[in-house]
Amino acid sequence: MSDTGTIPIRLSFGGGLEAYFSNKRTQTVQVPSKDESGAPSNAAFLIRYLHENIMQYHGEAKNNPFVTPEGDVRPGILVLIGDPDEIDGELADWELEGEGAYVLKPNTLVSFISSLHGG
Repeated sequence: MSDTGTIPIRLSFGGGLEAYFSNKRTQTVQVPSKDESGAPSNAAFLIRYLHENIMQYHGEAKNNPFVTPEGDVRPGILVLIGDPDEIDGELADWELEGEGAYVLKPNTLVSFISSLHGG
């Protein structure tokens, strides 16, 4: 983990989700290297961070296209994670990587693809 306070995370959005993230299909964001409890930032923290700080949605929580009112990724959104230490650069379904428990590394690529909008 970086001890500078933040780590760069590469993001990609598809299937219409980019409309809620400045209409950018790809972007890099600086995310705190530790979550609210002081633990290393993981995928669950990233989702909360994106929802609370980056996402541009002002409707009712129950209609949020990215997360449920409980803060979980909506069903129908595929989350893929690319480990920056892997040479081949392949993405894996986050279910294979431990879902929300996956600890983020600098330059991790996280892709969110909505299958609900043709993704």
